Amino acid sequence: MTTTEQSIVQTARKVRAQRRVEKITDPAALLTTELLAARFGLTIRSIDRWQSDPRLNFPKPDLVIFRRKYWRLSTIEGWEAQHAEAAA
Repeated sequence: MTTTEQSIVQTARKVRAQRRVEKITDPAALLTTELLAARFGLTIRSIDRWQSDPRLNFPKPDLVIFRRKYWRLSTIEGWEAQHAEAAA
């Protein structure tokens, strides 16, 4: 696969993930790292960096299964609200 083809595939994956995130409204829904990255328009690696940065106070995953991390939508929305208050 050429670099251009790889780029197209990555972009398509991001778009599909973004569409999935937009449909999730249940506060108890579990979001993967990939879905979180799509929600914030970031890479998966950036989510890992956010977790490592104590200044951001990014929440720990609500569930970890075989190194896959899951956050409840309510946890992320709570962190977003807290982060928005701190920025205001």
